[in-house]
Amino acid sequence: MARLNGSLSVKMEFEPEPGKRFFRRCRACGAEWPVRVEYCESCAARLHPVWKTENVLWYKPAGRFRTGAGRPLPEGISETTVLTVATCGGIYDSDSACLSLLESAVRLAVHAGGTLTTGPGGHLVACFAARNLVKGSTDAVRCAISLRNQSEEQGARMFLGINTGPVLSALPLKGTSRDIQTGILGRTIAHSEAVAFAVDPGMVIVSPSTFRIIAPRFECYGTDSPGSWATYRNVPPVVYIVKGPRQVTSWLGRLDDNLTGLAGRTEELASLSRYWENTRSGRMLSGLIVHLVGEPGAGKSRLLQAFLSHLRKVDSNMVLVKAGGANYGGRPGLLLEDLVTAFLRENTPSVKGTYHSIPHTLTRQARLLSRLLAEMDKRVPVLVVIDDVHWADKESIRALGKVFSTF
Repeated sequence: MARLNGSLSVKMEFEPEPGKRFFRRCRACGAEWPVRVEYCESCAARLHPVWKTENVLWYKPAGRFRTGAGRPLPEGISETTVLTVATCGGIYDSDSACLSLLESAVRLAVHAGGTLTTGPGGHLVACFAARNLVKGSTDAVRCAISLRNQSEEQGARMFLGINTGPVLSALPLKGTSRDIQTGILGRTIAHSEAVAFAVDPGMVIVSPSTFRIIAPRFECYGTDSPGSWATYRNVPPVVYIVKGPRQVTSWLGRLDDNLTGLAGRTEELASLSRYWENTRSGRMLSGLIVHLVGEPGAGKSRLLQAFLSHLRKVDSNMVLVKAGGANYGGRPGLLLEDLVTAFLRENTPSVKGTYHSIPHTLTRQARLLSRLLAEMDKRVPVLVVIDDVHWADKESIRALGKVFSTF
């Protein structure tokens, strides 16, 4: 029994279900792989043709489990983040660790506003359908991280998969409580279960759709889906493993770091220098926006470091304003507000005297930023650098597009 806020309570019972696991084990390094794999992907040794078998007990909600326990989903179709929780143990192992983890999963999911149901494989599922999809996804990942940490402490095998997509919540039957739903359906739930078994236990695994939502807030890395524990047809070729919350770093200070030498990129560096020279000399009648686009880790920020280091040596008569999109993505307009603050720190007394504080609305902030840019443009060349702009909030991007289009 999990009782929350003095009124909401959820009672769930779990029962073991015997199962078998089939796999191949590398005789050279001991790594385990799905039966369809012929060569070890760790050491390239040929795997033994004979499959290995392991008898396990899966702990799943009992048959009298009621779908919709917890906080009910909105009726109809809603965008939902789905967390699948599965755990198993050996047939001779104690069931206390697995049952304790599942009870903790129920408690955490309901406390975070999740709706409980079961997936196609009978495993526990929690659906998070907040009005803000970012909040629902964040709550699901935080719940999964807490469960992962508990499973590591107890030495139990736990599978955690998260997927985001549409879910259908069926209407309650006549004469029943509206708090109990007759069914929660959708492929999103099945995909969540497939993602949970895509890699190994003890990991928080998210689908590409969830990764795109949580990436600004959590450290993740991509990997392929060997599926050594179960075989699903709907597993994405690439899934993402969540390491933990993204650490807040000073991206502005990172742009000042030029200790590491730039390998190659001489052509790109020369192009940036040429664009700047054409702009500051007046050969270009309007301002210029340059996008640095590339795969993660391709060296975009490193190229910016080298470019800014070069400008500091050859051009001291300029105003440089820096911002980092990776610091944002939460409150709408945060990047725009930060740029306004940075411009106000510059020597523009005629404009600074007009405003004693930053305006609260995006429209007024954008209008102020236009005035600041126009004031500076009369005196000195201005360079605005935004690192990792793809992580910035959309409201700021739209406002900055209108501001920059006037120059």
